[in-house]
Amino acid sequence: MAKTKFITLSERPRINVKDKNNLVALRGAGEVYLDKDMKKLHYKTDNLIVYISREIIAQRIFGVNRVTPAPGTPGQSEYTVNFLSVGSGGASSSDPFSPLVVNNEDLGLINEVRFTTDFVGNPLYAINGFKKRIGDKQILQDDLNNNRYIIVKTTTIIGKDECNGNFLNEAALWFTHSEDGTEIDSTNIVMASRFTFPSMMKTSELEPIIVWYWFL
Repeated sequence: MAKTKFITLSERPRINVKDKNNLVALRGAGEVYLDKDMKKLHYKTDNLIVYISREIIAQRIFGVNRVTPAPGTPGQSEYTVNFLSVGSGGASSSDPFSPLVVNNEDLGLINEVRFTTDFVGNPLYAINGFKKRIGDKQILQDDLNNNRYIIVKTTTIIGKDECNGNFLNEAALWFTHSEDGTEIDSTNIVMASRFTFPSMMKTSELEPIIVWYWFL
């Protein structure tokens, strides 16, 4: 059996990710920093852009909805990546520093952690405080591909008052039709990508940053 090759950001220029049909698949990387100044790197790994996400991307690119939306309801061809979630199901309790492998069929995190209970009416949060709006989005040049703008980077801080008292070891990005969390429910949100990392205890003294890269 061939060994699994995990793709880190530094390895990306030398590797293409291929699916079972030997076609180059979407790929990316994730980083977790323990401080908001991004000086203490906790972990860096590849992130999995899951099958259901690639279905959304196909609809978005060509402006075609796979399923006709209800009247007055945005179709999935209008979705963009707007929210982040974190959880505690990315490693086993018996081996908390060994991240579990993510799967193309994943639809969500194993055990989501709520960012805050103060979410009512706050557009920053969605789904009862379990999703938080992404902080920063950038389109970056890829100097290894003729300086084309084909790298997408998102950066989100988990604040000192968020997720406290929980071990965090998994993260996900989410497609929605709106950046306003008050407009989001379980019928109009789809996971975009996911990665796992060694467990860390979130306290009020810790303001970690989740950084995501998509390479197009």
